Amino acid sequence: MIRRPPPDRSRRRHAGAVPFAMRTAGFLLLWLVLTDGDAAKLPVGLLAAGAAAWISLHLLPPGDRWPDLALLLRLVLRLAATTVAGGIDVARRAFSPSLPLAPGLIRYRPALPPSPARDGFRAAMGLQPGALPFEAEDGDGWLVHCLDTEAPIAATLAEDETRWRRALRSEATS
Repeated sequence: MIRRPPPDRSRRRHAGAVPFAMRTAGFLLLWLVLTDGDAAKLPVGLLAAGAAAWISLHLLPPGDRWPDLALLLRLVLRLAATTVAGGIDVARRAFSPSLPLAPGLIRYRPALPPSPARDGFRAAMGLQPGALPFEAEDGDGWLVHCLDTEAPIAATLAEDETRWRRALRSEATS
């Protein structure tokens, strides 16, 4: 009878060390920003960052897919540019009554299934001036409050959602 070697438990233990260290570093960076880098508060920050990382790993375990950082950066830059352009457009409409304003709701059905990726996309789109998406009561997609229902809001959302999915490497089921 051939005996198998015992499983290498140290390897499994160290596999979780990298995500823990990465999240701890992220939470510690946030702590340093919030405390203006006060060295006297660093010991508490280390404890808080470690506890937050441990809790976050249990609530949201690391996946096997990583976001495409180049696409994510391009998406963030695009969202920043559209936020500025949208803000200027909203200000122009507010101060110039002659510009068209057709507020209302449109329906948008996201391709992303209910998930943190979909929730993140809706939150990011909610930061864009002139349109605010929220879940429809009937559960059939989102209703988007717009300042101009004649604008191609649904097409823009679909384009941004495609970019979002690619950057996060999320699967769509539609």
